[in-house]
Amino acid sequence: MEELNKYSGLVICADCGSTMVLHRAHTMKPTQNNFTCRTYKKAGSEVCTAHYIRECVLDEIVLEDIRRVTAMAREHTQEFAAYICDRQSAELRREIRRQELELSGMKKREAELGAIFKRLYEDSVLGHITTEQFQSLSASYVAEQEQLKTERKIVSREQREAEKQRQFELKQQKKKEKHRGR
Repeated sequence: MEELNKYSGLVICADCGSTMVLHRAHTMKPTQNNFTCRTYKKAGSEVCTAHYIRECVLDEIVLEDIRRVTAMAREHTQEFAAYICDRQSAELRREIRRQELELSGMKKREAELGAIFKRLYEDSVLGHITTEQFQSLSASYVAEQEQLKTERKIVSREQREAEKQRQFELKQQKKKEKHRGR
């Protein structure tokens, strides 16, 4: 199997929004490798137009963008550093929020499992289900509870670490603002 291309999944057709696929062959020179619209290749001109971009052109575009960003970083060091910190802080906030939602879902499921287990026990006592059914069902619910407990500990630890990182970043930002004020 050939190695995955560096642009795989990243090149998108501007017309239809589909990913563009790499076209290369042993008979082509590497400079002729190009990305074509997946929709056009599959469905034809009724759905999208025939267009492509050469891989070497993409390389030039990416290189020029890297040069532009590094030049901006050299010329405006403080603004660039602030921009990067803001981006990291926003990503950290999103990660913390995602973890909060995940923990909330886990707690809700644990409560549901508790209620299910209680009803299952009552059904067993009242004779609505057999002992074998009770043992089988209760074993799977207990296993799920244990798995949830383990996962919750992991997510809680990750959330605490992310929150510590966020607090550290906030302190660093306040120090910088205080230092600029002098």
